Amino acid sequence: MGLSFKNIFAATSLIAFGILGASSAQAVPVTWSFDVCSGCTGSSFSYTSSGNTITATGFTNHTLSTHTNLFAKHNGGDENGVGIASDPTHDDEIWGTSLIRIDLGGANKYTSLSFTMGSTTGTEHWEVWGSNSATSGLTEVTTGTTEGSFSLPSTYEYYFFGLDTNDTHWGDNVLLASLTGTLTNLTTPVPESSTWAMLILGFFGIGFVAYRQKGKPALRLV
Repeated sequence: MGLSFKNIFAATSLIAFGILGASSAQAVPVTWSFDVCSGCTGSSFSYTSSGNTITATGFTNHTLSTHTNLFAKHNGGDENGVGIASDPTHDDEIWGTSLIRIDLGGANKYTSLSFTMGSTTGTEHWEVWGSNSATSGLTEVTTGTTEGSFSLPSTYEYYFFGLDTNDTHWGDNVLLASLTGTLTNLTTPVPESSTWAMLILGFFGIGFVAYRQKGKPALRLV
């Protein structure tokens, strides 16, 4: 069955709108779950999600001068996440003055940052610091005592997770469960109105020419 002008116009319009729609698509958030890692040995673990890699590193205290081994915990429920292997309670969680540093690979690289904590009950009080230096200049960004989802500012390259400095209860420990963020360079700008019009008219013209050519007899060489 031959194509009518109406069908050609409809097809070219759909192609145009499909291209324009794809160009204005929004970036999809990336979530890293800290109960799994690459290798799971040593003081640093790498986590990759949707092709984006971040790195966790363990430290014994806030001087950030001595590394300590991490532990990827996967016991179900709220006992999933990354902790510290030297935890004296043998829970393998963040305890005392220990810290876990998360390296995002650049400041302002992600927007809409958020995280979840695990194994947080009773008097356990966690705290998060941010810095654009790997080993100094820590600034408190948030603190809490529950396991919900919490927002982070997007201005830092490094985030440090540990117990609140005022939490001196022996046996208090927590887990860093997950981190979510959206890459800042994934959102393509929406085309201007003039660009929309020109692209649609261009596809309409292609369809019109194809329709006119369809009605002309083919030239044969004898």
